Amino acid sequence: MRIHPTFLTPKAKWQFPAAFALLLFLLIMNIARGPRQTVVAATVNPEKSIEVIVASRLIEAGSPLDNTHTILARRPISTLPADYIVSFDRLQKKVAAGPIPTGAVIASAMLADPVALMKPSEAQAKVQEVRLDPLETLLEEIKKDTVAVPLEFQQGAPTRGARVALAISSVSGDTVLILDEAWVSEVSGYRATLRIEPSKALFVRSAQKLGVPFFIEIPTEGPSPYLGRAVEDLPALEQALGLKGSKPKQTTASNGSPRRFRSYAWVSGAGVRYGIDEDGAMYLVDSSGREVMAPMPESFGGNR
Repeated sequence: MRIHPTFLTPKAKWQFPAAFALLLFLLIMNIARGPRQTVVAATVNPEKSIEVIVASRLIEAGSPLDNTHTILARRPISTLPADYIVSFDRLQKKVAAGPIPTGAVIASAMLADPVALMKPSEAQAKVQEVRLDPLETLLEEIKKDTVAVPLEFQQGAPTRGARVALAISSVSGDTVLILDEAWVSEVSGYRATLRIEPSKALFVRSAQKLGVPFFIEIPTEGPSPYLGRAVEDLPALEQALGLKGSKPKQTTASNGSPRRFRSYAWVSGAGVRYGIDEDGAMYLVDSSGREVMAPMPESFGGNR
């Protein structure tokens, strides 16, 4: 039996609209029901922030940290340094330890105490201390091993920084060396402060009561020309000045006889006499013209 092809072709044309209507119905039902699970959007909390002190402009090192340079501003906590500052009270009497850029959070590490400013006169004094001249340096070194002894001289004090030998002259004109060397650290009028070895300071102070002190300026370098010639105790000094007992034996010339002088010299009112021998050397002599001290250097105190 033969079947004509048209037999297999659908006779009704309503099937396609019906299928479309069914699909549309199912879609509408799904939309009406909504999703099977409800999705809730998570709420993101903003990062916590606080008010801190920040630089309102560039702050130079050493500048005061006050409200003209700083303000309160809110900053996230996670961005803050561990030692951040929230109170202006912490900034009282403080300065910037270094440059602080605009907007930077002020921290304790940025604070410093102000340095006291010296007065102009004090600053100048400091500069002078740094720039000590050779004389000042010398006196500073001498002061370490000596003590200060002030003395009054009738014929004028020696110059500051001079090196001198010291003698005492009695009323009778006798003169005795009591110190072979000392340094002059201060001078005011007729008064001078001598730097003396501590072991000799008390003796020199006591010796002033026995007569008039006068100085003999000696070279600043090398050993003193009077080294070992000074009297070192009061009884010997009193004896040498003729104040007690007999006077010590006078020095003599190389042949053992008393030294002869061709002339004498003295300064009126000074109470000191000098003898000049045949070679032109000058010696201190007593009122009788007898030698009492070694040859004098070219310059000596009170008689310039």
